[in-house]
Amino acid sequence: MAQTVYASAPSRIDFGGGTLDIYPLYLFFGGGLTINAAIDLTAQVWLTQRDDERISIASLDTGATLDCDGPVQRLPMAGPLALITRVLRHYGVEGGIDVKTQLLPPHGSGLGASSTLFIALSHAVLAYQGKPCEPARIIRVSNHLEAQLMGMPAGIQDYYPPTYGGMNAVHYDIDETWVESLDPDGLFTPELQRHLIVTYTNITHHSGTTNWMKMRNYFDGVPRTVESLSNIKATALRFYDAFRLRDVQAIAQLLNEEWENRKGLADGVTTPEIDHMMDAAHLAGAWGSKLCGAGGGGCMLTIAPPEQRDEVIAALEAQGARYLHASLVQEGVHVDASDGDVTGC
Repeated sequence: MAQTVYASAPSRIDFGGGTLDIYPLYLFFGGGLTINAAIDLTAQVWLTQRDDERISIASLDTGATLDCDGPVQRLPMAGPLALITRVLRHYGVEGGIDVKTQLLPPHGSGLGASSTLFIALSHAVLAYQGKPCEPARIIRVSNHLEAQLMGMPAGIQDYYPPTYGGMNAVHYDIDETWVESLDPDGLFTPELQRHLIVTYTNITHHSGTTNWMKMRNYFDGVPRTVESLSNIKATALRFYDAFRLRDVQAIAQLLNEEWENRKGLADGVTTPEIDHMMDAAHLAGAWGSKLCGAGGGGCMLTIAPPEQRDEVIAALEAQGARYLHASLVQEGVHVDASDGDVTGC
């Protein structure tokens, strides 16, 4: 068992196909497809073995702390640190341990921060225990733990960028889910980065509630939701082609199309404040924009000509958004351990 472990994993921006990564929705549309990319706003985890049986947990970004005597089964399943305690309990961490975590994405960002923390923490715990890390199993377990935590189904796309990094198409079908790199030679990443702007709207979003409304609308047969989900699938396929052709302008126009699709899923996906931000960005020269994640707030993804970046950023900030220095990254989860066998991580 390792005495100390550090792990970090990138969060993600999503271009298209979201919501259809929630089981079983994609089964009703002939399979699903999401297009996303990893960015360097990371989740970080530090695990340190203690000489006693005490378990100490600290979230550096929220300030939440928890101290209790072991064993790990005594940790609470609810509360502000429930994500962490559920992972520790599931993997059966033994003995005393200090756990520290830090999330760099803003809270309620729509960047899949909680899923990123699940991935980083799970890899860290398995490395700490000297056990092999099987990415597919970790993704499945993390998704199930997050669904338990939220009390409702959780989408699965958010676990893939933290695990694998890069730009990816994630395919969902009856018998399997698989990930496909959309930039295997790494040459498109710097070109897209030149056009990419990520801002935080300063409006917190709650993906679980928003996604539940969309699912309920679908199963209730709300026509605009059913039509919007069908359109989301069609737009995701066009995103796939645009990425393979490395056509930045086509990707930008599809952002607009994806956002129109998403607004039809449920009330609350957009707000007047968000509409004003997007209008301002487009007037300043942006080619396309959409919110990341489920909508309702969080971070905005914008694509603009490189020569218009400063004007677009200024226009968004004038409407209350905050520019985030977020860069695309090729690498997924990273683990450093001492005195332990971390084969597979």
